[in-house]
Amino acid sequence: MTDYFKPGPAAVLLLLVLGVGFTTTPVTEQAYRRVGEKLICQCGCMQSVYGCNHYGCPQSDGLRKEVRAAIASTNTEDAALQVMVDKYGPKILLEPPTHGFSLTAWVMPFFVLGAGGLLIMVILQAWRKTTRARAAGATPVDSALIDKYAARIDHEVDKD
Repeated sequence: MTDYFKPGPAAVLLLLVLGVGFTTTPVTEQAYRRVGEKLICQCGCMQSVYGCNHYGCPQSDGLRKEVRAAIASTNTEDAALQVMVDKYGPKILLEPPTHGFSLTAWVMPFFVLGAGGLLIMVILQAWRKTTRARAAGATPVDSALIDKYAARIDHEVDKD
């Protein structure tokens, strides 16, 4: 061996520090599943990246590899999820975030449902008032007229 390269303690320490950044931890199937189920496949099938069973899907294989690489490079599921969101935007999330402007996606359905229910109640009360006013203003029916038509109905029924 030549004397050109004799690693000292500083060089060994530097190699160890630099080597830590290049090591990847093995991606467990549980971590991949948890992250993959939070992401939506971009092919339009509306399934998770983990569960996309679209035959010949042009997106799922690449996304699955990216999820595994993100988990391996970040060592945490949340950071891997953030890597995917940074690359594709929030549209890749299966569920919208529960903070900021995206909170409206969670709140608006309940708000619209409540407002619709309130509107239906107001309309029904208005109709009820209108029918009561008509009933109160209606002319009373003569009982002799009722008896006359009841007798005619009885006569028609008896003919058959």
